[in-house]
Formats: sequence, structure tokens, C-alpha cells
Amino acid sequence: MTQPRQWTIAIGVVMALVFGTALVIKIRPQIDLLGVGSGAPNFHATDLRSGRPTTLADYRGKVVLLNVWATWCKPCIAEMPRITAQRDKLVAAGKRASGASGGAAAAKPAGSARNP
Repeated sequence: MTQPRQWTIAIGVVMALVFGTALVIKIRPQIDLLGVGSGAPNFHATDLRSGRPTTLADYRGKVVLLNVWATWCKPCIAEMPRITAQRDKLVAAGKRASGASGGAAAAKPAGSARNP
């Protein structure tokens, strides 16, 4: 192998390491958003009963089941009976349960099939 080719390979390896490290540093905080024992990210919505804005912070110290789903999502539809049963148990125990869905007006992701 010629010396210019060796330098080209060496510079390429160094650049790959530098850019790879920079990418890991940039992406790492986005990968581990939640961990065991960490706080949940804040959530903003409108309470349909009262019409007032509400956040997850309003329920600090309480058990919260928040199910975010979509009408076009087949796994979401399949899990709904179990989520409903769990919600009924929580409500019977005096806990709150909420669901959020974009419904029919929500944008459908590319490649997904909307359920009838």
C-alpha cells in the first residue's frame, strides 16, 4: 500500500471516530428518555369534563394510567380490552385513568392502514 493511500485511510478512520463520537454525544440524551425511577415527561391536554387545560404535574403523587393510542393502530385496538379492564380496576380503587387519541382527524403515518 502506498503512503498517500495509508494517510487517506488513517484520516478516514479518524474522521469516522470523531463524527461517530459527536453523533453518540448528540443522540444519547434522546435514547434514554425514561428509566426506572425517573420522572415522566410533562404532558399537556384539555380535560374533557371541565374544559380546562391539565398537565401530568396536576396528578403528582397519584397513580396515573395514561394510554396514548390511535384509531388506525391495530396493536392499540388489540390492547384496548386489557387497558379498559385495568382502567376499571384503577377507577374502582379511586384512581384516575385517562386516554388520548388523535381520532379520525389525526394524521395517519405513512405506511399505516386506517381501521374502519
